[in-house]
Amino acid sequence: MSKIAFIFPGQGAQYVGMAQDFIENNEQLQKIMENFERKNDINLADIMINGPEEKLKETRFTQPAILFHSIAALRTLQAELDLEPDFVAGHSLGEFSALVANNVLNLEDAMYLVYKRGQFMIEANEGKPYGMAAIIGLKPSKVQEICELASQKDTVIAANFNTPVQTVISGSKTGVEEACKLAKAEGAKRIVPLVVGGPFHSPLIAKAADWLSQEMENIFFTPSYIPLVSNVDAQPTIDIKKIKQNLAQQVTSSVRWLESMEFLIDQGVDLFIEFGPQKVLSGMMRKINRKVKVISFSKLEDLQDVKAKIIENLKQKFDDSIEKVTSKKDELSVVLKDLVEKMIHNDHKLSEELQPINFYLKPRASIIKVLDYISQNDYDITIENRAKFHSDLEEYKENFEYAFNIMKRLKESGLETSDMNRRLMDIFFKTLN
Repeated sequence: MSKIAFIFPGQGAQYVGMAQDFIENNEQLQKIMENFERKNDINLADIMINGPEEKLKETRFTQPAILFHSIAALRTLQAELDLEPDFVAGHSLGEFSALVANNVLNLEDAMYLVYKRGQFMIEANEGKPYGMAAIIGLKPSKVQEICELASQKDTVIAANFNTPVQTVISGSKTGVEEACKLAKAEGAKRIVPLVVGGPFHSPLIAKAADWLSQEMENIFFTPSYIPLVSNVDAQPTIDIKKIKQNLAQQVTSSVRWLESMEFLIDQGVDLFIEFGPQKVLSGMMRKINRKVKVISFSKLEDLQDVKAKIIENLKQKFDDSIEKVTSKKDELSVVLKDLVEKMIHNDHKLSEELQPINFYLKPRASIIKVLDYISQNDYDITIENRAKFHSDLEEYKENFEYAFNIMKRLKESGLETSDMNRRLMDIFFKTLN
């Protein structure tokens, strides 16, 4: 079954001018930035829009800036397209963005947490010499072996498992230098030293994990039914206690991005939507699996194009999976009429039946509009009049797309429903081709 995941980038995707288009066109986003400035005495919007670049690169600014940009993009798209994911995931700090996307955190709390997280990750190192580097061209397992060997000299670990051919290492200056030498000897194609503010995702900043845990106790985490795939273990969870533990542990442990993406693909995710500056995660996915679709949304000017790509992608999936059959007019007129009546007069029961399903596009009222329209026009959906059906339904196009998705997810879920609903589902799908 086709599924969708929302994914969010981590540090390194920032640039001067980021999110300016979203901020200037959205009063609510402007207020959020104003609130951040009042609470933290930092004009983050000015740093994001005007720089300078060196200041934007400071971890305490970079992290809330990227998170804000990611969620600004997400909310802008969702205002146009009522889209809901099956899973969310984020790379390092992007995990906080993912938790805003599935409504576990509100945006202002998440921005505050990553602002403090950025401070903690720098302060925890206590000014000790450190390093980070990207090893390109070696398998993750080989880089891990190299780090274990180099650790005999000083601390170094595989910090980010990004793709099958790119792993980032982190640790003390001596440990990272030793690991780089060993990687070169093993045939690494490239070794890229990273300019960062600390030895992120390494034991050298263990205090930051403790401080972050304490800070999270002051923030309300809302339960969600949309799972977060954690960097720590590449497994999904909706358990709030586990989410907090993983967020703290993530500070000093490896980001298992490669495994996370492979897990999602194994679960049937074949559409990934990346929200945030640049297209970092899209680039990684090309190295992980070229068969899945990744759509990136980072700039307001791309909104309509991104929206069209998503709709077209979903339509294609459904068109490929729905059996092409026809139906009889008497079944449509009787069953659809009964269903519409049931939905109007017995809404509570039907809502309970639909509640457990994580469907893509959710407005229940859309089902009523579409089915009522079909029933009132008493259509016999055959090959001959299918064109007229779709033409007449143009004004209901958006509602039709919503209903289409909901009913497909209901059918695929295997959920126990009444005979009437089961008949409806079968007939509804017969009308679509």
